[in-house]
Amino acid sequence: MSKSETATSTDNTCTTAGIYRSDCADQERVTLAVGDHLPKCPSCRKAVGWNLVAAT
Repeated sequence: MSKSETATSTDNTCTTAGIYRSDCADQERVTLAVGDHLPKCPSCRKAVGWNLVAAT
């Protein structure tokens, strides 16, 4: 997987199912399915970047 395939940001649509980690200081993890919209960080409630850490 290339970086462009595994990184996305809040409000984009998930194209690879898996566990994503936020790129903010909170480093929250969320599990998403294909078609889900990437959320704001659950802790800081800000729009963030999300990086795929494990595809499912």
